[in-house]
Amino acid sequence: MKNSSKNNKGITLIALMITIIVLLILVGVSINLVAGSNGILGKAQKAVDINNMAKIKEEIELKIAELEMDYYMTDNNFANVNDYVKAELEKGVEIPSGAVITTDSSGSLNYDGMQIGTLNPDGSVSIDGEINGSQIVTKYTVSYNPNGGQGGPGSSRHENGETVTVDFSRTPTQTGCTFLGWARTANATVPEFTSSGSFMVSGNTTLYAV
Repeated sequence: MKNSSKNNKGITLIALMITIIVLLILVGVSINLVAGSNGILGKAQKAVDINNMAKIKEEIELKIAELEMDYYMTDNNFANVNDYVKAELEKGVEIPSGAVITTDSSGSLNYDGMQIGTLNPDGSVSIDGEINGSQIVTKYTVSYNPNGGQGGPGSSRHENGETVTVDFSRTPTQTGCTFLGWARTANATVPEFTSSGSFMVSGNTTLYAV
């Protein structure tokens, strides 16, 4: 009888340990589902960021619309409304949120000093930045131009300062030509990247086939 009692206690202890381990595993899975990068909280934050970015874009577009109205309501020496809007934005214009938007000669659109998109020649706005929490993160496009050939890799998006590995997974072809590599200028005769390589992104970049 004593041996049977000891065995029962041993089995009970093992069962208790297994139960505790299972519970710990379930707790870990639950935490990951809620707080992981792809968890409920992460997705909720991403939704908030997208909504905030949409609001910023709307504020900028409304301010540009106001500037366009000013052009027609005031005396000025500008040939067209887009030149007027660009000149005003080069001086800096405050939007309702309190941020100051500016542009430069290249059309780069800045939000409190951070590049967020582009003021297009027709006066429309393209937003390239993304919000990461409370910080605006500018993303640039790296694209591949077959330079007269056909095929090649697709474009990709990268944060400012990110190191990009040049894509050689799909190389372009052209009749009578041999692909030598990629260069950052269209008329290059010697490629910068022949079979591998990387560079740091600081703006929209096009790699041309050599």
